[in-house]
Amino acid sequence: MAFRSRKDDSQGGSSGTRGGGGGTSRSGNRVRLAYFDDFTTKTVTHALEKCVKMATMRRGSVDEVREWFEQDEVDVALMPAWDFMKVGRLSMVPGVCVSTVGPSNMYLLCSKVLPTEIRRVLVDRESFGGRSLAEVLLPAQTGTHPEFTRSDVPLSHDFDFSGDPHDAFLLVAENALLANKTSFTWNFDLGGAWHSHTNAPFVMHVWGCRRGVDLRGVEKEIVDAARSSMTFLSEIVQKEMSRLGVASGLEPVYQKLIKTDCGPTEVAALRHYAQELAKRRLTRNPQFQTYRPPVAVGGAGFAVR
Repeated sequence: MAFRSRKDDSQGGSSGTRGGGGGTSRSGNRVRLAYFDDFTTKTVTHALEKCVKMATMRRGSVDEVREWFEQDEVDVALMPAWDFMKVGRLSMVPGVCVSTVGPSNMYLLCSKVLPTEIRRVLVDRESFGGRSLAEVLLPAQTGTHPEFTRSDVPLSHDFDFSGDPHDAFLLVAENALLANKTSFTWNFDLGGAWHSHTNAPFVMHVWGCRRGVDLRGVEKEIVDAARSSMTFLSEIVQKEMSRLGVASGLEPVYQKLIKTDCGPTEVAALRHYAQELAKRRLTRNPQFQTYRPPVAVGGAGFAVR
């Protein structure tokens, strides 16, 4: 079974621009939207091209989307919850997110040594929230504060875990699901540990925008796209099984483990995550609010609520 990085899947920004815009232009005053497309986001992004009509769109890697957002080249973006918290003082599009509840193998720490002996952890280069989650949960679980290093390559099945000098490896998404767990001394499901610690889901990805931005109804199209994407579940599963070279087992992951609805429970869980990050000084300004469209004032201008 061969694994490829997401960069190798032609998800660069230039090839992923749609709608006659992108970049810093505001052609026709359209909202500028960016997203990344990976194993965990399929059920919110699959139908974006079909459902979102009032925005120019750019698709790229997580790093590219972050860069575009930081450079003010997009108005709203799908981003890991960690990035959302790190930027701080953002608004979250309501009604949709990507979350998991309980043990899910979405974030898995695989250790070659006993838990109390973990000193160095190699983090999958595609993990953008797993490290912060591990920094929140590991001290309470093991009493250790290991050093984390981001890998230059995906930690897939053909990675030389035994020959690598790190004590443990933080795997995410498909690399965690398909890992040979029996070859490790200790496996720690961070999503399951988070649920045991908080009795709440772990929110992996959200749609974020800066406060004061008028999404002009695109927020509703984003929610519609997530609902529509779920109707293509069989197609999504078949494509992912083909890409990963597996014969079965993915449909329950999308049906039961990866959730896309975002209600009060998920918002509360995200706020709890923000508090945990702030407590450990992993972020400086994690406050956020739920996006609400601006309202007219006196029939003339607009004021953001």
